[in-house]
Amino acid sequence: MKAPRWAPAILLLACGRYTPPSKPVPRDATQIRAPVAESWDAVMETFARRGIPIRTVEPASGLVVTDELRVGSEGRDFADCGKASGHLLYPDVARYNALVRGDSSGSTVKVTAAWAYLGGKRKVNDCATTHRFEQAFEDEVRGRAETEAALAARAAVSRRRTAASDGQASLGALPPLSLTDSLSYPPRPNNELLANPNFSRIVGDMDRKGLLLRYREVGGQRLLVDLSATALMDPSLEYELTQLFLAYGNTMLDDTNPTLILRANGSEVGHYTRAGLEWTTDR
Repeated sequence: MKAPRWAPAILLLACGRYTPPSKPVPRDATQIRAPVAESWDAVMETFARRGIPIRTVEPASGLVVTDELRVGSEGRDFADCGKASGHLLYPDVARYNALVRGDSSGSTVKVTAAWAYLGGKRKVNDCATTHRFEQAFEDEVRGRAETEAALAARAAVSRRRTAASDGQASLGALPPLSLTDSLSYPPRPNNELLANPNFSRIVGDMDRKGLLLRYREVGGQRLLVDLSATALMDPSLEYELTQLFLAYGNTMLDDTNPTLILRANGSEVGHYTRAGLEWTTDR
């Protein structure tokens, strides 16, 4: 027997009119100025600190997947599950995954949350995220990873200084630029250096933090860096210079020996080579 035409309308009234949420806007991964290993450890620690149980860990692919867990009233800020019979629906169940990518010079983390509303007569498995949970989680990971990376860089510098004071040869003054070096490695314009994405990002970060005034390559694999008057008092300076040194080395194609010549107030205050950072004046 064929169902009457009004049967779907009766079913709709019985179930209540449902309006699905709008699709969320896509979002990029969060950039982290720390090695991928630091970011991976920070992701695991952040899940642990938040009491979120982990189901799958795949270090080779950089993927972490959690168990399904209940979500309380805070779900109202995290996702929109649509509207049924005039009532807004919010998630009460969630599952998360985190994807970590990168190398020894930098990394990214992308958290994805699958929100669902399963507590009522209507079930919604594709709630639209607001990205608030994901971004807050990634920001926490970034802060933890970059702090650990900065501490590691500072410890490495301290070990080098201790070794030098125990009788090893100090870097001392840089040797003068030879004619061979000048011809083999002529200075490149800044726009050529900025074509390297990592170098461009690090320079941009230092500029935004007020640490960097200007820079230019002077040939012989040497980059002249003018620091701001307040840079020498910034506790993150050594970490920032480590990142700049690594990024500058990445702008070169062959086996190189890059050097940062550091100046402040018009005078040379230090240099950074593969042997490490050395200040030629008291900070």
